[in-house]
Amino acid sequence: MKSLVPWFCLIATASSQVIYAADGVDAYRQGQYDLAAASLYATQEKDPVASYYLGVMRLYGYGQLKNSTIALRYFTQSADKGYVPAQKL
Repeated sequence: MKSLVPWFCLIATASSQVIYAADGVDAYRQGQYDLAAASLYATQEKDPVASYYLGVMRLYGYGQLKNSTIALRYFTQSADKGYVPAQKL
């Protein structure tokens, strides 16, 4: 019975991560780019982090078509709002 406990904990932990991917950044980190794009796009006007991640998705083509012009626009929006990683680009 002892050998089943670690496997149960591993499966329970792995399956619970899919449930909590409602946040755009978490969905991006888990590779659920369609969910991430929808969630981030809804908050990108107020949130500089959302604008930054939308720029990364557009730059590399994660879940969306590659478009460096739109990516630069998202990075600029994020930098104007004070997000430091976007300012360093």
